[in-house]
Amino acid sequence: MVVGIGGEIVERVMMVVVVVVMVMVMVVVVVVVVMVVVVLVVVMVVVVVVVVVVMVVVVMVVVVVVVKGSEGLTYYEHFGGGVAGAGGLVAEGDTFTLNGKPILILSGAFHYFRVHPDHWRDTLKKLRASGLNAVETYAPWNLHEPRQGVFDYGDGGEALSPFLNITRFLQIAQEEDLFVILRPGPYICSEWDFGGMPSYLLRDYTMQVRTYYEGFRVPAANFLDNYLFRLIDYQFTKGGPIIAVQVENEYGHFGYGTDPRDLVYMEFVRDTIVNIGFGESLLFTSDSPTGTQDLGAIPGG
Repeated sequence: MVVGIGGEIVERVMMVVVVVVMVMVMVVVVVVVVMVVVVLVVVMVVVVVVVVVVMVVVVMVVVVVVVKGSEGLTYYEHFGGGVAGAGGLVAEGDTFTLNGKPILILSGAFHYFRVHPDHWRDTLKKLRASGLNAVETYAPWNLHEPRQGVFDYGDGGEALSPFLNITRFLQIAQEEDLFVILRPGPYICSEWDFGGMPSYLLRDYTMQVRTYYEGFRVPAANFLDNYLFRLIDYQFTKGGPIIAVQVENEYGHFGYGTDPRDLVYMEFVRDTIVNIGFGESLLFTSDSPTGTQDLGAIPGG
């Protein structure tokens, strides 16, 4: 009887051990399967990321090679820039040529007056390294002429004066193999106070900004004349980096619906830019392809 009971106990213990072992084996199998699945997912994610990165790099390399045209040449060498007498930027249908050669303009915005000049070169180097061939910048009227008739281009002795050395900025851009698209206003928007226009304009209680109104037209012309005069020799056709100049800024938005814009004012801005010596550079206006469309456009701009 004692032996029978002992045998039954052993048998039950063996069954428990077998069950425990089976459970442990199942747990191990499940853990292994889960780990394998996780590893496969991670591998797939890594493969996808690598493929995407490779594709992006290939596309950037292709773009740079296509735009640059000739291996080992800078953009200025390829397009014959850096010397006076070069042909300017020309719009032909939906394409551009620079000095007679086709060019795909890849431009990034970098506003010199927003960044300390110690960082200009580094930022421009990064623009160039990313595959761009041009940099676009606005001109802040309210900083360059903080008091009416008093101009500052880096030598004004004010806290922000070092930020305003536009000629130095243009020199660095050219040294870093970038063309320049200049947007001098007089209104620039740019999420800048009063669109870059100086607040002293509002001393005239009847002021009508961005119109042919004499109280605005005269000081605007004075600023454009003063600002652009010092940049004449920085045009691409004279050996510099400027390939295009914007007339005003998104003027089609200045109004309501299809109401006529002050095109006399726009023609005045265009003529001011041309008469000061920028007739060889491409002039353009900027508006959205839908909505405002050509409401801010003028011939020759």
